[in-house]
Amino acid sequence: MIEETQVEAMVVEELAASTETVETPVVAVAAEKAARPPAPRRLRLDELKPGAVVPGTVKNIAQFGAFVDIGAEQDGLVHISELSENRVRRVEDVVKVGQAVEVTILEVDPNRRRISLSMKSRDDVYDPPPVQDDDREPTLTTMQAAFLKAQQKAQADAKAKKASDADARARQDQEEILNRTLNQHRDRK
Repeated sequence: MIEETQVEAMVVEELAASTETVETPVVAVAAEKAARPPAPRRLRLDELKPGAVVPGTVKNIAQFGAFVDIGAEQDGLVHISELSENRVRRVEDVVKVGQAVEVTILEVDPNRRRISLSMKSRDDVYDPPPVQDDDREPTLTTMQAAFLKAQQKAQADAKAKKASDADARARQDQEEILNRTLNQHRDRK
């Protein structure tokens, strides 16, 4: 039969062993974190400029293209059509995961959180949009144009109603004058 002191000794030994295994990895992880340099700051999407050539690393491959980490808060996509000047059948034929590449930023869409990239030669990849003259009015979207048209129609309707109301008051005033004149003329007879 096991005595009470033997049971206590076994519990103490097992407790000590379990705390040792817990403390060792925690200390090792803390030491490893202290030895690692801090991660570089990730670029915000509004800091990226179309036309810029940046280094990157292929992070993932899909049928439609390759996702590339360029140091931004979001990975960019090199569409299969932008991998090479030649026709590409399979993305894997051009790039591999982990491969270092140089890409050109084509477009940054912060609203949809998308970065479009290209690996084609830099000369023919990026055509900046034409600069609009400050004298010209900015182009309206379809919704903006429809709203503007509806607003103009509402203003025109309000003017027409105001003019119609003014005409009705003038007619009413004329009828009152005519009725008073006729009533005065009858009273004299």
